[in-house]
Amino acid sequence: MEEKTPIKIYLTGAGGNVFVCSRCGLRKELDAKRIELARKGARIRCKCGEVYQLELRRCYRKEARLPARYKVEGKALAGDVLIEDISMSGVSFRLISEPKFKAGDILKLAFCLDDPKKTEIKVEAEVRHIAGNKVGAEFTDLYYHHKDLGFYLMP
Repeated sequence: MEEKTPIKIYLTGAGGNVFVCSRCGLRKELDAKRIELARKGARIRCKCGEVYQLELRRCYRKEARLPARYKVEGKALAGDVLIEDISMSGVSFRLISEPKFKAGDILKLAFCLDDPKKTEIKVEAEVRHIAGNKVGAEFTDLYYHHKDLGFYLMP
């Protein structure tokens, strides 16, 4: 029997991490041991058989497909990217080829949310990690767009 892809559960590491099974409704508070296992991408199986993957994050991360433009601060380097996921703390995006910038560089990102208002976001982000053509960056000045992004991320 083929095992289906597990559903991700995002944990903050703070108190109140309650697991609710989407299939049977079972509620269970996850203890510190389970939260620590989330750092390693652990999976849990509900009594009903549904499988969930634990993932430890500070903020909820929403999958997206948002075209964006970047410019590296202090350099004549710019280009297009595709934002693949976004949260209140940062973004993950792909480039067509490996980036010419490095971890620690500050990027100016410009993109429109796919909300009804097509809200334009212009923000600075620090490159945190690079794996091939995939980049993770943390917002450094989200102040002006905090409310817009918060509404966008609501389930």
